[in-house]
Amino acid sequence: MAVPAVAGAQVAVRARSPRTPCLRRSKRPVRAKPQSDRSGSFGRFFVSGRIAAGPRAASGLRFAQGWCRVASRIGETEGILGRDPIFAARKSMPSAAQSPSSIAAVPAGPRIWIIVPTYNERENVGPMSEAILATVPQANVLFVDDGSPDGTGELADDLARQHPNIAVLHRQAKQGLGRAYVAAFRDVLARGADVVVQIDADFSHPVRFLPGLLQPLAADRADLVLGSRYVKGGHIPRWNILRRLVSRGGSLFAGIVLLMPYRDLTGGFKAFRSSVLRAIDLDHLHAGGYAFQIETTFRARLAGARIVEIPITFEERRAGQSKMNMAIFIEAFRLVLALRVKTLHRRRRTLPSEPA
Repeated sequence: MAVPAVAGAQVAVRARSPRTPCLRRSKRPVRAKPQSDRSGSFGRFFVSGRIAAGPRAASGLRFAQGWCRVASRIGETEGILGRDPIFAARKSMPSAAQSPSSIAAVPAGPRIWIIVPTYNERENVGPMSEAILATVPQANVLFVDDGSPDGTGELADDLARQHPNIAVLHRQAKQGLGRAYVAAFRDVLARGADVVVQIDADFSHPVRFLPGLLQPLAADRADLVLGSRYVKGGHIPRWNILRRLVSRGGSLFAGIVLLMPYRDLTGGFKAFRSSVLRAIDLDHLHAGGYAFQIETTFRARLAGARIVEIPITFEERRAGQSKMNMAIFIEAFRLVLALRVKTLHRRRRTLPSEPA
């Protein structure tokens, strides 16, 4: 009879516990699978004496050995997979509906608009649009040109005619970076944007960081993401000590006065949910220059937005001239003090979720 062979298979399976591999392990990566009672009952069905007698007993033994191999590769909760942090079970992020302070989550396939303000950036608009669309193919690009005398707006129009996901917003004269962004925000919100990104046209914000900037929004971990030069992993490789002190000091000053815990408040590489832009009331933004970056982050925080920073490398512009000057720093200093006085008794609110 084949009963002894089956009994031998049972002993073999019991002797090979998860701590002692029964056979040589596969070199393929092991993937965690959910445990269930079904796998145990399935294995016991084949090794508990229900295998047909006769010539099939030997094949039953071989099958039991194969099942032992599978069981060892799946692992137990307290076995290899349970101890390895790579394969340990991960908790899912709370949804927007579960968090009272969150904005509606970015839907699948969000409409992403990347705003690129320009003034005399003719050398950069072509390479910049090409780099953005190669990095985030599903994105749309909006160039906001303030009547550049070097023909930047006309070149951007040519690009828009060639690419359906490129658009151009023309303004009559240079009125400041903040005003350009406000006009662009209104434009892309009217186009149905779900996510709005700010980026400089001169490649000082490397486009390779765009996926990292968008990831916290897609994972519903943030409502506003700041590309930061001053968190761990952030770099400014070519700045001298004076520029570092001025930039870092400005962020530190704004953070202390406005009670914000973020390290880079003057940077312009950001990603917003559209609901954040609606909540901060674009009509009442005061800053016209680079102080605009401090004001939008401050108002987003007052509105209840979840804000995170990711490290970036800030690089020198590839072509053209910098627009930074002392008047911009003076404006930022005055704005920070004015915001503190105006909002001295205001408390942080909770942003409402967007309707589905």
